[in-house]
Amino acid sequence: MDTNAVLDHHVAAFSAGDSDEILKDYTDESTLLTPDATYKGRPAIRAFFSDVFSGLLKPGTYDFTLPGG
Repeated sequence: MDTNAVLDHHVAAFSAGDSDEILKDYTDESTLLTPDATYKGRPAIRAFFSDVFSGLLKPGTYDFTLPGG
């Protein structure tokens, strides 16, 4: 899978608020860096996205797109 395909998948999963689908873009060895913390491995990354989608970015409350997409 090329970079654009991964990014398209990630944006679609993020737009749907689907943590399970987002996790398909990560491995157990992945690290997610944010301004506030570092998340290592799928369980930590899942927890991060679950928090994101239960708070400010609840699915259906935003329209997420990339410029030119």
